[in-house]
Amino acid sequence: MKTIGIVHLLPPYIPVPPHYYGGTERVAYALFKKLHEIRHSEDYPILPILIGKISTSIDKHLSEYIINIDDLIPDADKLNIHVFMFHILGKVEAIKREFCMDRILIHNHVIQRDSWIHLAYTKYKSLSTLHYDPPLLAHFRLRIILPKNTLFGAISQNQYLRLKSILGPNLIAYVHNGLELREYPFSRSKDDYFISINI
Repeated sequence: MKTIGIVHLLPPYIPVPPHYYGGTERVAYALFKKLHEIRHSEDYPILPILIGKISTSIDKHLSEYIINIDDLIPDADKLNIHVFMFHILGKVEAIKREFCMDRILIHNHVIQRDSWIHLAYTKYKSLSTLHYDPPLLAHFRLRIILPKNTLFGAISQNQYLRLKSILGPNLIAYVHNGLELREYPFSRSKDDYFISINI
């Protein structure tokens, strides 16, 4: 049976799973764990791998399939998206050999620095989840042409409709970010807030 590797690539700064702030990391980690559950329960030929900044609360039984980005990339190289992606793509190739994968899909969650541009011209198929609008796309008004192996998923219908005219068939669907609501019970008492203001 052929094995398909799904490499989840996360931003290098916020721990996975996050302790507080980190919606992108929380969603990606939940998906990574769910894919492992499916793999074991249904003997499905997928092998999820996660590359990110790993926190101490990681599930130990999944550690074999988790790569700490701090061990992979020096801090200085994390600031340069070109060098960052060079390290990542080299590691993806090593993962493919190590786990004897027939094919690899890179599920990209690093949106803020337009990493999808680097993935567009590799031999790997990639799916970039648009946790928010990629900054570069704000400059486009017309349809851009991308290779067929470069796919995008929106996180809302509104985002999908706004970007469909730019990304065309490369934007394949929208799937609402899913979190277990039971993990976040309603509380009448207020807690701290995180506010990001771009000026």
